[in-house]
Amino acid sequence: MSDFLAANNVCGQNLLRLVSRGNAIIAELMRLKDYVPPVFSLDSKQLIQKYGSIIIDFAYFKAASVYEQKIEDDSVLQETDEELRNNFSDILTRFYLTFESIHKYVTDLNFYIDELGDGVYIHQSVDSIMFNEEGKQLMCEAVYLYGVMLLLVDYYLEGRIRERLLVSYYRYNAQRSSSTRVDDVCMLLRSTGYVRTLSKRPANYPEEYFKRVPLRDFLVDLVIGRLRSDEIYNQTLAFPHPEHRSTAVATQASMLVIILSFKPTVLHTQTAIMREIVDRFFPDNWVISIYMGTVINLCDWWSPYKAARTALNNTLENSNVKGIAQKYGAKMNKLTQETDEVQLAGTLDENATGSLVKLVRECNVTLHWILLHTTTPTITLEDSKRLRTLRQLVVMESKYTTVKCLRLLLSTAQIEQDVKQMYKDINLFYIMASALETPLLRVNQARSADLSSVSQYYSRELEGYARRVLQIIPETVFGLLAEIVHLETNSFKEIPTKLPKDKLKDYAQLTERLQMAKLTYAVSVFTKGVLSLRSVSLGVLRVDSHRLLEDGIRQELVKKVTLALQNGLNFDQKSKTSFLQKLNHLSSIMDGYRKSFQYIQDYININSLKIWHEEITYIINNAVEEERKGSSWVPGKSWRQFQEDKHAFSTDNNSLTFMGRLARELIRITDPRTIVYIEHSLAWYDIKTQNEVLNYKVFSMILETIGTPGLSGLDKLISFFIVIELEAIVHYIEKNIRNKTWLFWLLEDCEATLNSLDSAKSNITKLHNSISASSSKLWSSALEWTLKIGHYQLLRKKIAYELNTACKFEAKHMEAALRTLNTAVLCEIAKKDNSSNETEPKKSELLHELSMRLDWAGISDPHNKVYIKPPKMNNIAITIFLFTVSQLNKLSYCKNTASLLSKKYQDPVDAVVFAIGIQTILRQFHISVMNRYVKYLCMYVLSFVTVESMKAGGDAEIEGATNLHFLELFVKYSGIPRSLILKEIPVVVLDHSLVKLTK
Repeated sequence: MSDFLAANNVCGQNLLRLVSRGNAIIAELMRLKDYVPPVFSLDSKQLIQKYGSIIIDFAYFKAASVYEQKIEDDSVLQETDEELRNNFSDILTRFYLTFESIHKYVTDLNFYIDELGDGVYIHQSVDSIMFNEEGKQLMCEAVYLYGVMLLLVDYYLEGRIRERLLVSYYRYNAQRSSSTRVDDVCMLLRSTGYVRTLSKRPANYPEEYFKRVPLRDFLVDLVIGRLRSDEIYNQTLAFPHPEHRSTAVATQASMLVIILSFKPTVLHTQTAIMREIVDRFFPDNWVISIYMGTVINLCDWWSPYKAARTALNNTLENSNVKGIAQKYGAKMNKLTQETDEVQLAGTLDENATGSLVKLVRECNVTLHWILLHTTTPTITLEDSKRLRTLRQLVVMESKYTTVKCLRLLLSTAQIEQDVKQMYKDINLFYIMASALETPLLRVNQARSADLSSVSQYYSRELEGYARRVLQIIPETVFGLLAEIVHLETNSFKEIPTKLPKDKLKDYAQLTERLQMAKLTYAVSVFTKGVLSLRSVSLGVLRVDSHRLLEDGIRQELVKKVTLALQNGLNFDQKSKTSFLQKLNHLSSIMDGYRKSFQYIQDYININSLKIWHEEITYIINNAVEEERKGSSWVPGKSWRQFQEDKHAFSTDNNSLTFMGRLARELIRITDPRTIVYIEHSLAWYDIKTQNEVLNYKVFSMILETIGTPGLSGLDKLISFFIVIELEAIVHYIEKNIRNKTWLFWLLEDCEATLNSLDSAKSNITKLHNSISASSSKLWSSALEWTLKIGHYQLLRKKIAYELNTACKFEAKHMEAALRTLNTAVLCEIAKKDNSSNETEPKKSELLHELSMRLDWAGISDPHNKVYIKPPKMNNIAITIFLFTVSQLNKLSYCKNTASLLSKKYQDPVDAVVFAIGIQTILRQFHISVMNRYVKYLCMYVLSFVTVESMKAGGDAEIEGATNLHFLELFVKYSGIPRSLILKEIPVVVLDHSLVKLTK
């Protein structure tokens, strides 16, 4: 036995490595099943419309040039194709390598068998290996694993999806591998027609699928013969009782069922052989686990095969099924009683170990049968009424309930734990961890490099299962917490600093406080059980019980808080509930969660404040990222817990998350097309009704509701909107203004005139009138983008002020330190700006980290930010200048508000928003562009104070004063030095105009 697997036995080692590789391939398949990009399913009209011409099945190979030409002829398809290539090339390569490894596995197995037949291995042949105990195990496993691979890949990766993955890989990465190998892989893994959601069996499935790359016939015959006659794993030693025989040979039976699919003639015609197989392996069972919990029902699996179906009918007779179900049902009741008695006895005696082992064995056999025959099969080939009838009959006759089964399961586990404690071998999840032995045994024996990867995967699966089971505790805790939240927010009165004696009873609220105490005790009882567990092993991982509880609480907190935010930040323009009312309501809910979470921290031994801040930040950041990236899928993206629910909450088609809805509602309410911002009152007013709509306090409300992370996330999202609008207007200027030849020459003439100081004052107004008449239609789109940019910048400025104010109160030393560091870094950059243009990675990292913290503390100035890197434009200053003066005639000075307002309600321009928008656009270019723009604007203002203009009087004088006021507004928000204006406009002119304006 040991000789065959000896390190110097090449024949044994090659077979062992092959089986080890088979287990590793299956582990990789199981890992990848959760990473199929959703776009490859093409399961919605939107996906088909966008990707249907790019993500193609094997029809591509019949007309590859046609498909490629269609993509090349369409720029949108080209862009989408490039996006798919960039996003999914790596994951497609990984899928292909796994598919290729399946084909390589079967070709290597056939090659190994051929080598044995050719006598490559001295004194070894297929027959001699089948007489060796380890050899026959490995040979049977090698064939069985190939069948399992094919079944699992077809179950988890639907045929159409496999074809699309393979075609996409071929298009993007074909140069990396041989086209012959790609053809072979495609031939093996083309669609079989099986779709698990349809429950309809394709013709001759799975035998035709298994024949695509067939195994050697004599090998399959030998393996089936050996599995029929021998007990290859000697499990009878562990299950000596005759009634336990089917459990003892369960693994062997699963292998035989899979391998029989390689030899369908036996299933169809060999009645005697099938009767022998059923009598030996399936006298009292018909549901089996073929690999790591993948369950099939033989009634369904063998239904098309006459010999197999006939042989199994004896087992599936109603009287036989009833008898077996009643027997195991009675056993379950009896064993539950016996295990309870053992636990009530308290102490275990070493002399009673034999009887305890026998009891545990009985329990395990009973649970094994009950759990298998009451579960729904994993792989169902047909939606058969017979399957449902059999399951219902077993449930009814055995009087099965999940509570009774769970009770026996827990009692059995407790006795096993007690026995292990008696022998100082404590391992709470030992049974679960021992499940790893099956796939890891051969990988470990072969000393394969895949051992770490395979064991990590299955250990993670076990850990995930343990977490899902134990998640009921955090769910229950949060159910109790909801009641505590209700008491905190609705029942308890706020106790004043000074309390009169006669009011003491009113504030005592004894009934409510008793209810609070009961709820708190219930929370502590639930968490005590988990916290009492020690650090346990799950495969190669060690799981700390405290971390398990904390992670579960974090997950539940994220779920509850996100649900509250999704419901609370859901706005409907038709609803009578105002924006501020919704924020108030949500604020009370969030405050209740925070207070209650802090209240229970001592009872569940966690740092609730730290968890609260971390998870709120996590929720907000992910919502912002999702809003920015849209619905594009990224491999490994974790925040998809509410993907199914979020669209049900949304009434805004443009928003994917609550952060998007909050930002867009705030923007809608303060829209400069219907609302005007008045500086002196720091509020927004309706242009028509002149009623206040919103004021600066709204940002305090948002801060109170979703905290600093929420306000900072809102700031980040609005920054993203600014980038989009800036790119749009720069592209528009470049495409629609610079590229128009007639307009280009007009701009050149205008710039030449402005640069000639003598002719500027006399000709500027005339020149502007001629250009504005020719290009007035061009400015309407530019005005919309500019107002949006200025609007967003104004909101960012208010957010920064609110964040900074809060930071000064909450963390004044940190705020001062950040401000000082920022000043020092700016000075350092100014010193070295001229000497070196190189940016070291460490410095870039420092600047990035500092910038992020400055944004959170509200220290940065949004108006000075550079958002994009625009293309080079020589006459951008004159273009923006002409655009500005084309809009100034829409404004007039209002003495009541001491600000510029629109002349007409139908054509509104918010002067503050417009000025901020213009300065933001100019800020994206070199500082010289801003200086030239200011110079042109000053010349334009001076043109209204010439002798000719003074003679005209009236309108010209008022317009000149309006222009001057806009200039003052621009200087204020752009932060440029006032000396720049004084170089162009004398102080006397400035003072005189402003005095006249205010009279």
